[in-house]
Amino acid sequence: LSRPTRAYLAAIGVFTFGKIPETFLLLRGHQLGMSTVELLLFWAAMHVVKVAIAEQAGLHTDRVGRRPFILTGWMLYAVALFALAFVTKPTMLWAWGLALGFYFGLTEGAERALVRDLAVPAERGTAYGWFHMIVGLAAIPAGLLLGGLWSLYGVTAAFLVSSAIALLGTAGFWRFVR
Repeated sequence: LSRPTRAYLAAIGVFTFGKIPETFLLLRGHQLGMSTVELLLFWAAMHVVKVAIAEQAGLHTDRVGRRPFILTGWMLYAVALFALAFVTKPTMLWAWGLALGFYFGLTEGAERALVRDLAVPAERGTAYGWFHMIVGLAAIPAGLLLGGLWSLYGVTAAFLVSSAIALLGTAGFWRFVR
């Protein structure tokens, strides 16, 4: 793969290692005393925000480029994880969960489109394969890390470490992916 493609895959690998499994938000909501119905509404609302943002974000990334949307989204993600470390009320979880929906809408399409933009035509299939493999494989230890930290040191430590790793991936993307 070309150097820019490899740099991007490395950055997204680090960033993904800092991502939390989304179901941990539901676990946190349960810990905060949210009912099953409220958790389902929370989950649905987060994805409604994602869908509402994704189409508009996709149109804009085609015009202004993928990088600003990915950087903005990844920074928002790191900030949201930091804030989630200190959530003590369901309303706070709702606010930061909806912010995560905004992150997903901003970045999911742009991340995949950037693979196409960076990879030369002859390597696009391979680049997409590496992209999905890295994202999928990084999610496993990320979930284990968050779950382990949550069990051993509590929710605050888990979200703070995840936020720091996501911020490290964001810095790598900002520095090395052009």
